[in-house]
Amino acid sequence: MDQEQEITQIKKRVKNICLIWILILIMPINWFVGKAAYTLFFKESTILVSYSPNHTNKVEIVQKGEALFFGPSSVRVYYGRNSELNEHDDYIIGNDGATLYPENFRVQWEDFDRVAVTLIGEEQRPETVKIDVSK
Repeated sequence: MDQEQEITQIKKRVKNICLIWILILIMPINWFVGKAAYTLFFKESTILVSYSPNHTNKVEIVQKGEALFFGPSSVRVYYGRNSELNEHDDYIIGNDGATLYPENFRVQWEDFDRVAVTLIGEEQRPETVKIDVSK
């Protein structure tokens, strides 16, 4: 019986050591995949900030994630009072996978509460969206 107990204890130890090594090897892979997924799909990079003529309202344009190879880019337009940008709209810009710059947008304030944002991409006609910031 002593020999059988020793064998089962050794098996348990080996099993535990194998599990620990598997975790040690998998954690960096999970970290890398998670970081890549965050960068590609969720990371927000500010491209352009514009204030209304009286500086009470603000529009902030951010790129959401990064374009994959030749795909379109996701853009989120935040808007509201200067201190609280709690509203947003999402758009897609066909820009051949290239990085977006402030030149890809034209922001024109019609008055203090209304703004026209034109989205300009290499693979699309300029698209103008009108936003009522006072909502």
